[in-house]
Amino acid sequence: MKIEIRKLEEKDYDAVKDIYQQGIETKNATFEKSVPDWKDWNKNHLDVCRFIAVMDGKVVGWIA
Repeated sequence: MKIEIRKLEEKDYDAVKDIYQQGIETKNATFEKSVPDWKDWNKNHLDVCRFIAVMDGKVVGWIA
């Protein structure tokens, strides 16, 4: 099992939103109450240090 780490791009945000929603539902990953759209998320996160973890072509994690 190989995990690839690469820069998070706008095209990845649908998968990131799914993971983000899981964090909201469990209350373990964020204090947010809803997942922001790309425009809001993008303006509130630095351009550097945005990464995703990809396994078998699927985004399985992210950090920003």
